[in-house]
Amino acid sequence: METDSRKTFLINTAFIAVVIALWFIGIKLLSGVLLPFLLAGITVLALRGLTEAICRRLHIKRKLIAVLTVLFFYILIIGAVFLLLLLVFEQLGGVVASLPHYLQKISQMWNGFSDKINALLGRTFNSADGAFNEVPKVALESLTSGVTSFVASLAGKFAAGVPYFLLSLIVMVVASIYLAKDYDDIRAYFIRNFSKVGLSRIIELKDVCFGNLFKIIKSYFIILCITFAELFLGLTVLGFKYSLILALVISLVDILPVLGCGTVLMPWAAVCALNGDIKNAVGLLVLYLVISAVRHFIEPKVIGERVGVHPFLMLLSVIVGLRLFGAAGVLAVPMTVIVLSNLPWHPKSES
Repeated sequence: METDSRKTFLINTAFIAVVIALWFIGIKLLSGVLLPFLLAGITVLALRGLTEAICRRLHIKRKLIAVLTVLFFYILIIGAVFLLLLLVFEQLGGVVASLPHYLQKISQMWNGFSDKINALLGRTFNSADGAFNEVPKVALESLTSGVTSFVASLAGKFAAGVPYFLLSLIVMVVASIYLAKDYDDIRAYFIRNFSKVGLSRIIELKDVCFGNLFKIIKSYFIILCITFAELFLGLTVLGFKYSLILALVISLVDILPVLGCGTVLMPWAAVCALNGDIKNAVGLLVLYLVISAVRHFIEPKVIGERVGVHPFLMLLSVIVGLRLFGAAGVLAVPMTVIVLSNLPWHPKSES
């Protein structure tokens, strides 16, 4: 009897291990090689309601409308991203153009600081007088070398990633067109080749996944709007130019995993402090702390309430997903938790 129980335990453990391994491999594939196809499927399903509405109103064949809707959607998205990048590069051009001015300011500040240190050391150790004279030169050379290396590395990675990104984009657009055009045929294939129980499970799984996916997207859009409002108000109060564009760009950076608004606000505050603008430096630091506190409070709460999962569990799943799978895991692991908690055949629904 004890042997049978051990055997059952080992079989169950092996089954769970295989399921976890398949889940891990599946997420790796869906966040890598299969990502364009996954995004294509999400796009087609998201636009299906609009396609059907246009077909009913215009009385045109669904395949043609589906393809045109998908193409128009991608043109709209790519155009919006292109315009946003133009605005970002325009702002970056202004920052790069002002770098010599800031470096000169930093050098002047350091010279004043080193004069005070040399005077102090000169009164104590005459031989140490002038020990800091070469520090500004060395520091600026190191800073210039570091910035140059970073920019070169970033440019190299960007250049290497462009072909892959363009190929993925083309694959996603082509896959979206095929899926939109042949959606009815694909749906009929699944209906023919799956049992009623299996098909109902697939439909329920699809409804849970996509229903909660759109809820998560809406939740992050709410967070984006709140962050944008905080940034716009804060930057306007501090008196910065282009506060609307800056707030938009920083809020988009903040919504990305790992980066956050501190990627922009903290260096900006440091530059302001080095430039002697203590007021704006403190203001940017306070703005960053407020945004971070609000974000960490509302993110798990907003998303958890919309998908029916406890905020603590959502926060934990986001962190675990980020550690295991990077940016893709921020969405993949919470979606797994949501699916396991909301499937109709989950034990919770039977209690």
